[in-house]
Amino acid sequence: MHRVAAVFAAAALAAPGAAGQQTISGCTCKATWTTTSCPGKGPFQGCPPTPCDGDNGGVSGDSWCAVVPGCATAKGGGKYDYCAPAKPTPAPPTGPLGLTNNWVVAISGLVDGAGCLRASSIKDVGADTQVAANSNVTCVDPNICDASGGRPKPPDSFGGCTFNTTTARNATLTGYVLDNLCYDNFIVKQEDSNGAAGVSPDHVYVRTSMPQHTLACLTVSYCAATGYVLLRNTSPVGATPHYKLLARLEAGGGGGGVVFEFLSSARSA
Repeated sequence: MHRVAAVFAAAALAAPGAAGQQTISGCTCKATWTTTSCPGKGPFQGCPPTPCDGDNGGVSGDSWCAVVPGCATAKGGGKYDYCAPAKPTPAPPTGPLGLTNNWVVAISGLVDGAGCLRASSIKDVGADTQVAANSNVTCVDPNICDASGGRPKPPDSFGGCTFNTTTARNATLTGYVLDNLCYDNFIVKQEDSNGAAGVSPDHVYVRTSMPQHTLACLTVSYCAATGYVLLRNTSPVGATPHYKLLARLEAGGGGGGVVFEFLSSARSA
């Protein structure tokens, strides 16, 4: 198909009232359609992953679709428009759930004047990328370290900061989630209790290798009970990473509890 008018024929395969994807001009892709611009191909559903004739409207990754009649902004005499194909859902990680890493998240909620964060929703930013772990990394929670899966068991309570509602504001903060035990002992104090100074129970040097820190260490009871913090890399691009405090999560269910529940199910199959 090109920017001149093409002849479309709607296929009668879609269920009545099927919702279509929105196009870049605000039209709606037909649920199922065919076109004489691509003979022998189709029928197509919504916005195809790639344009059947290679015409992406000059935007890499875009496609096009036949639109529901009546859209004034459609091209080709109201017959088609360009669209952005939906990205496929990433496959769930394989192997023991406890060894999943790269736990960078975006937490939305309220943050007070002292940097205490009350969470309302969490997005898994790091889910698409598993970071290569060093050969010393171990899984510290037997409940979630075998290939059968398993789920972390919550502690009786969650530590954290005391939230001050009088200084609260809406915020979305993005950073690496880390339990307070590992932050206080192995980033701040650089304690030597796991074979080397600054090494967490899963054998990650968290001050510079935060992406390797594992789910098992985040959710094992003695770590989870201390609550959580958010960290960010403060080093310039290309320099050795150095992760420092961005915010602390509120004690109890509004902070640590929300984070634990998210971690327990975010990447389960």
